[in-house]
Amino acid sequence: MATVPKVKRRNIVKPLGKAWGKTIQEIVTEAALKQARFELRSGKHVDKEEVDVVITTTVHMSFPKKGKTITGDGGVKCNCTSSSDSAGTVCICVGPGAADCDCPIFVVA
Repeated sequence: MATVPKVKRRNIVKPLGKAWGKTIQEIVTEAALKQARFELRSGKHVDKEEVDVVITTTVHMSFPKKGKTITGDGGVKCNCTSSSDSAGTVCICVGPGAADCDCPIFVVA
């Protein structure tokens, strides 16, 4: 029987502001650096010059509408970023609607 991976979830409810793209870029970069350090310690990359990592991120956005027309940009509700280490998977959701956002769980086989 397959074991269910451990998933730790953190919700950080805070405004992302108009520069939300830069904020999300910083979150993804921080998660990727942690993932790369974990991969390097694992010994998998001894003979390689680079450590390639995959960071899963999901952006939840909302758009106001009137009838059948989108009337503007409601902004980013939250961004969820997932990375893994020896303890399991960590999904961090950041944004004004982080408490209500879902962390997508991806199983890599």
